[in-house]
Amino acid sequence: MNRYQRRDIRLDIVARASEALLRRTDGDGTVVEAMLPRAALDSAAAGDADALRDALAPFAAQQARPVPTLADLHGSFTLDRVTLALGEASWSAINWEGLINHHATFVRVTDVLARVARLPLTFPLRLLESGGTPVVAAALHDTFLYSDRSQALVDAAVAPAALEGYPHAQRWPTVDVLHLRSAALVLRPDGRPAPWLAPFVERYQTRLLVIECESAAAPAARRLAQALVERAGPAVWLMPATDDPQVWAWFYAHLSHDRPLDWSHAHLAVYHLPCGALFVGGGREELLRYSTLAEALRSPAANAVELAPDWRGDAPPEPVASPRLTDTVRRAAARAVASSAQRNGISVVTGQLDLGVQDDARLVRFGASVAARLVERGIHAPAVDAAIARLRHTQPSIDALASAASEGAVLLSSLRGSPAAAAVVTTALDDIGALTDLRYENHESEGMLPLASKLAVARKLAQRLGGLRPVPSGAARHVNIGFFAPDGDTGLRRLSPDAALDARALVHLGVQIGPLDELVVSLGSSALLEEIDRSRAALALEVGVSGLEFEVIGNPVQALLLEPGLASDLLAFAVRPAATTTVPGVARLRVSLFRSNHVVQSFLVAARLSGADAAHAALASALAVDVSEIDQLAASRGALGHVQRLEFSMATAADAERLPPRGLTLLANDSGGEKVVTLKSNDLFVVARSRLFEPHIVALRAALNDMTSDAAGFYPYQRGAVENQGDPGRLVQRLWRLARAGWALCSVLLHGEDEREAVRALMLRDGGLQAAHMLASDVIPWSLVYDRPVRSEAAIPAGEADTPALCPAGMPAADEGPGAADCGHREACLLHAQQQQLRREKGLEPHAADMVLCPLRFWGYRVPIEVPAHQVHGVAGRDPPPLQTTITAGSPLRFGAVFNPNLRQAEDHHRQIAEDLGALAKRKAELVGPGLRVTQREDALALLRQTDLDLVYLYCHGLKSVTGGGRTAGPGLDFGLAHDATRPRIDDLIAAADLYGPQWQHAPLVFMNGCHTAAFNDYAPSELVLAFVRERRAAAVVGTEVTTVEVLAREFARRFFAAFIDRGTTAGQALLAARRELLAKNNPLGLIYTLYGSSNLVLESGRA
Repeated sequence: MNRYQRRDIRLDIVARASEALLRRTDGDGTVVEAMLPRAALDSAAAGDADALRDALAPFAAQQARPVPTLADLHGSFTLDRVTLALGEASWSAINWEGLINHHATFVRVTDVLARVARLPLTFPLRLLESGGTPVVAAALHDTFLYSDRSQALVDAAVAPAALEGYPHAQRWPTVDVLHLRSAALVLRPDGRPAPWLAPFVERYQTRLLVIECESAAAPAARRLAQALVERAGPAVWLMPATDDPQVWAWFYAHLSHDRPLDWSHAHLAVYHLPCGALFVGGGREELLRYSTLAEALRSPAANAVELAPDWRGDAPPEPVASPRLTDTVRRAAARAVASSAQRNGISVVTGQLDLGVQDDARLVRFGASVAARLVERGIHAPAVDAAIARLRHTQPSIDALASAASEGAVLLSSLRGSPAAAAVVTTALDDIGALTDLRYENHESEGMLPLASKLAVARKLAQRLGGLRPVPSGAARHVNIGFFAPDGDTGLRRLSPDAALDARALVHLGVQIGPLDELVVSLGSSALLEEIDRSRAALALEVGVSGLEFEVIGNPVQALLLEPGLASDLLAFAVRPAATTTVPGVARLRVSLFRSNHVVQSFLVAARLSGADAAHAALASALAVDVSEIDQLAASRGALGHVQRLEFSMATAADAERLPPRGLTLLANDSGGEKVVTLKSNDLFVVARSRLFEPHIVALRAALNDMTSDAAGFYPYQRGAVENQGDPGRLVQRLWRLARAGWALCSVLLHGEDEREAVRALMLRDGGLQAAHMLASDVIPWSLVYDRPVRSEAAIPAGEADTPALCPAGMPAADEGPGAADCGHREACLLHAQQQQLRREKGLEPHAADMVLCPLRFWGYRVPIEVPAHQVHGVAGRDPPPLQTTITAGSPLRFGAVFNPNLRQAEDHHRQIAEDLGALAKRKAELVGPGLRVTQREDALALLRQTDLDLVYLYCHGLKSVTGGGRTAGPGLDFGLAHDATRPRIDDLIAAADLYGPQWQHAPLVFMNGCHTAAFNDYAPSELVLAFVRERRAAAVVGTEVTTVEVLAREFARRFFAAFIDRGTTAGQALLAARRELLAKNNPLGLIYTLYGSSNLVLESGRA
């Protein structure tokens, strides 16, 4: 094959605050930089490019290159290009082809490698066309005329309605080229990408996506193209919509002639034909060059195959040397020679074959056709090519050539299951590698067709001899992570595990699921014989990379398809380590797996940097583990270049399918004194980092705690005989401070109204919000986040009252759902035009949006929120139990409960719980526990050690710490008098370490109803939560964030259990319903409860 050299002038445009940096890098390394006004770029992206054109004018003249001539293109394999890489996704909508360089050499590039480049291209290439009048078949006919191309290239045109299902229906494992004659097939009316496209090109290993689009759709199509290549997708070629047959004839002729895509793009321009916008880089230029197939098979060592063992059993081999078989083989060979001659255009005159005038390539196709037909008849004839070469100048008869070709022939049935079978297939592959005289660039009949015909023979042999040895199913699969350097146009070379990385240098982070510590870069010749078929993948995951101390180039999220028993593709993310890091000499990033936005596992990766003396202590500090663990790892593996640590696990990758989808997932951790939060949803992957999280969280908890009592220290939610009833006139002031603190946290987390609006919409999908904290000591009270701007105290003019208004549209009716609607759209909303007009008519100022409080803008009133307790400790930490979404309850349901009899309302609450359980309409339940006798610590522990409980209810005090008798204990749960202010009885406290015992068989939900049972300080969740989930295998834990009072604790618990047990709602919905029902009573304190576990958790009846 001919290798193309590219001499590039590369233009990089990256955002720099209010400006944009334009960097030009010449082939000799010379760098020139200039600043562009960001506003000009943003305007151009919106459709007005005048300001940008003026800003680019002095720079455009410097980078101009001469237009190549036809002689330049055809007589050389060197391409002089101008390439453009963009650092801001929105700028991809700009018509850069017209602004910078409208001639042949301009292409858009990315450093993100095409995922399909690591899968070998093989025959037949498959082209699928849809939308408009078909043009592909006629264009291919222009090149191939009446030659048989079925083994090399097949095409189909389908209606748009049949497009998605066509490959599966036709058993196409790949769609190498997808040609869409209308952008409407891939763009919604609002300009967003159609959701079917990205999964389609990933599953069917598409290498080139051609989209014809009118000028009005071009900006959105350019954004789509950029998004696809940055997600490691195929090359994308946007073409002006045209039915000109000459355009498509040239277009597909170049593909058939093994030309790179950027060469083809230049060739169209030189002919003054439309060439559109080409999105390549990362090896995409070479993705359809089939000459790489022969190149890959030049090394005999690469062609060894392993066939499946003989499944037919004991069929004895029958030697061809017997007269009967010899005659049979010769007759079969004669028929194969005659039919192949006709098929390949070799004339037969009076039984004589006119071989002498045929070129070498046609004879290769002829010989492969004869061999393939004999394989179909169960015969392997290794002498076919030698016989043709020996007799080509003698005009042999059909019988003479058949007789010569039959020499040494064997029956495939005599080979099957024997060691010689694999050698036969290997030799056929070696024969392909030996084809050194094929010509590809301008002669499909002398390159593509003979190559495809020889591969067809090898593939038929492998199939008839039993196929490749199947991969053992059920093999353990692990997430393997490593670093790679580019190797050639499309390859990767794995860096040594002990290698340090160069700061600011481009490397590729590789992620693959497969056997432990094995990262497979190349799939070898087996993928040529049995095509990779990702259409059968049963599980679709996504991998997201949070840079932390790496720059992630392109889309930080890529799709990963898993087939049973097989390793996944190797995903490659283009990254650059920072020079300045929190731990000197070590850079970190996070790799997370998602299933439908539900986090599956998360890994922290720490990599040493070149030139820094990063000792084991530095790696340990970066990974937040003990240095002894790094020492132990180095003792077994040698010097460490990078280390990965599993830090969070909800399920193994193979079990991820059972995880329920989520609308939005947050991953949170501390990094160098600042908190880092990654938000993941459909089309969203945002990393927010700030040192302001901590003070905002402290302020939030303080505001929440202040709502639990009035200025005199009394519980303020009691109106007459109605318990937990708040004053509607005071509710807005109680919530206003909380809203201010919640908005301050939200403004650090989300930037801009567009981002906040996207998150609001995403949370409402698929089960609400999941908050995965990498450290159990690092939890944020997500229910208190308020996602609408509110006026700060500092913005209130001196002398004016701070008088917010509570919007009634955001308040739920008692025992009903919320009045959910976007602010300003519902008539009851204070910001609705009608309400504002009424105020004007009364002579009042309209409500200012930032002085209107909407309860639904608190996340805790909007959606179910879950905080899974599934952290992993240490480098080789034990995986937490898998996420539980069901409790298989018995009949009767066993409701284990312990009440601290020293609480004043314990007796009433015990009676209420017993009555509620007895009145259940849909199931029977029994109350299990010590009752209200003088309960001691041991009574509670005795109940907790029972293994057959379905629900566990603990009504008690939660204490941060207790000091008495010269001892200090805590945090823990008090079932006696450990809370006594004058004489605390420390022995009544149950600490996390006391919760030893056998694992619960039914994975119960544990409800800890007491002061501070979930969060004992402003950051850390109770160790008790982790003990119940990790040690005892509780499915979930419900606890309180701040101090509560008994009257509130009683009502909230009863409302939660009524929904969860009797109405059969999920734990997340039951918690949300209880919060809203209290809010309907003007009581906001339902927000103090948090669910540690799956919000999808339900009770199911399944045990007698």
